[in-house]
Amino acid sequence: MILIFRFHHVDRKYAKVIYDYKPREDNELKMEVGDIVEILEGEEGSWCLGYLKGRMGLFPSNYVC
Repeated sequence: MILIFRFHHVDRKYAKVIYDYKPREDNELKMEVGDIVEILEGEEGSWCLGYLKGRMGLFPSNYVC
């Protein structure tokens, strides 16, 4: 038996945290200056969905660059 695995190229987006962010809700990420967050969804000027330190959650896009 031959198994064939196909991998699609996935572009990942990362951003550097420029302000500390303390979550106000359970679904938000805690971020500290210098952290690198992976951006999963969202756009500039709104809330984004990201992955940081083994956790997925929301964060304000204006806290990263």
